[in-house]
Amino acid sequence: LDRRLAEAQNEGGAAKSKATLLERRLAEGEQAHSVVESRLRQRVRDLQAELRGRSEELHRRGVLLRHRDEEIAELNGQLVELHGLFDAVDAQLQAECRRVEELRESAAACVPQAQDAEQLRGMLEQAHGLLAQLRDALEAERKERVQLAGMLDEERQRTSTLLEVLRRFKERLREIAPQWLSPESVEDDVSAHLVA
Repeated sequence: LDRRLAEAQNEGGAAKSKATLLERRLAEGEQAHSVVESRLRQRVRDLQAELRGRSEELHRRGVLLRHRDEEIAELNGQLVELHGLFDAVDAQLQAECRRVEELRESAAACVPQAQDAEQLRGMLEQAHGLLAQLRDALEAERKERVQLAGMLDEERQRTSTLLEVLRRFKERLREIAPQWLSPESVEDDVSAHLVA
């Protein structure tokens, strides 16, 4: 009987030691769980802040691009008007050049008229030069607009990629910590930040 009592006491002590060990491991697990949870929540906040920054930058670039489009449209309208004006001036100058050439043929000895013809020809060349400059300016604006559109597309792709990463990260959170992270709370939190 004494031996059985001693065995029972030994078994009780062993069980108590196991229980203490399990309690210690449980406390360590809870502490590690708390650290992981804190890091994950901080990571979610960082991703949300980055997403808000990207969204604001994309909105700013969109506003800038729309403003540039308006400026380019206005310049295009002015250029069309200038084209019409230059066409009329060019036609008039061509007519004047023909008239002067006729005068030169009929009165080759008339020096002043020849000088007038040279001046008109110079004016015509200057007009062509101005038209070429305006065309170059329009081409430069068009290239800048294409570049801005490309940058906007890149920002949209980056934002889409960031959204996909955040979605996968959220799904991963649901898999590794379903007991402390509610999908509905994460969804509401993320949606609220995206709307903001």
